[in-house]
Amino acid sequence: MDIENYDSSNLGLAYSTLQSSADRLDNDVLREMFAQLLTNTLDKTKNSTISPKFKSVLANMSNDEAILLNTLASNKYYKTGFPYLNFYQKTEANGKLDTATDIIGISNGEYIQKHAEISELEIDGIIKTKTDQWFDSGELADQYNLIKEDLNKIPEFSKDEASNGTLMFTDFGQRLVNAILP
Repeated sequence: MDIENYDSSNLGLAYSTLQSSADRLDNDVLREMFAQLLTNTLDKTKNSTISPKFKSVLANMSNDEAILLNTLASNKYYKTGFPYLNFYQKTEANGKLDTATDIIGISNGEYIQKHAEISELEIDGIIKTKTDQWFDSGELADQYNLIKEDLNKIPEFSKDEASNGTLMFTDFGQRLVNAILP
């Protein structure tokens, strides 16, 4: 932060952020996120969008959630959204049995599967998943097929069907990312 951008109007929030970070100092990823949040809290060019909730969300975030958040926020699909898939097998009673859930397409058929972390980030209001909406054209639409092709090569998923969806950052999530990542 440039010294001319220093703003002392949020010193209380900065102090509270510093206190919240104390228990997370042993975690490199979260320590860096807290440091960026603290810096941006005192920067008049950035602090207008900072919520007091950001420190609470970070204080309760696991290392794996922080890593996933960082991975998604630094991805080229960050602004547009991510292909999101759930694989299932049909049961005899015309139901669905989930076999692989919470798969996120990150590029060129590459994907990650992070069930617990997605759930936690969704509970915190950082991301949202939709299974009734998906990308139907362009590069993002192609990702669904690339992931399906890759997973169908694995014998236990070869007969599975997939439902397409999207994973997107909420407005709150985008503001959080802007406050905690350089």
